[in-house]
Amino acid sequence: MPKKRPLKQKEETQETVEVENPYKLSWFDKVPFALKAIVLKYWFFGMEYFFFIMGITTFGSITDNLVLFLVEFLVLGLAGGLITDFMVDNILLVWESSKHEAKWWMIYKDKKSFSVFANVPYGVLHAYLSLLACRYITVGLTGAFGDGLDWVTNEPFTFALVALVIDLAFIGIKDIIMALALRNRKPEPEKDPNKAAADYRDIRKGE
Repeated sequence: MPKKRPLKQKEETQETVEVENPYKLSWFDKVPFALKAIVLKYWFFGMEYFFFIMGITTFGSITDNLVLFLVEFLVLGLAGGLITDFMVDNILLVWESSKHEAKWWMIYKDKKSFSVFANVPYGVLHAYLSLLACRYITVGLTGAFGDGLDWVTNEPFTFALVALVIDLAFIGIKDIIMALALRNRKPEPEKDPNKAAADYRDIRKGE
């Protein structure tokens, strides 16, 4: 009886599909977090000045300089505090890695938005100091070089720089206090698993 020839198995060609590694770092992830935080804060400070301070000056009809200053820093402070709490800090939290860098670049933030009660008063204080610093810089420039440079601190780019320096100063003080508190905090003692088991047996016996 003739032997049956083995059937030739067809070779199946499998297409290799390249799957992108979800853990691969993008170019944005390689940018230092400090640089991203500084650029973000600088942009938002300039944006706030453009929309609120220049808007009040352009469309407002306040002629008294003192009243105008009060309105400017109150409006800028309230708006800036809300923007910081709901936008800037949340963006920093999204950008942070497993090292949790965002907490070192914000005043205070919690998950339940109670931090708005800290960021809004801080925003008013920050706006007051930033606008006051710009006024003094303007007075110094006009006194030294004349009235031709009085516009320098009355535009978003210079104000954002002044506001950024003041903000980083406050955050730096907060970070120093936080670092000292963490260093002086006593580490929690490690629990002995044998002692925990013995305590559990004692509890069971008492029942």
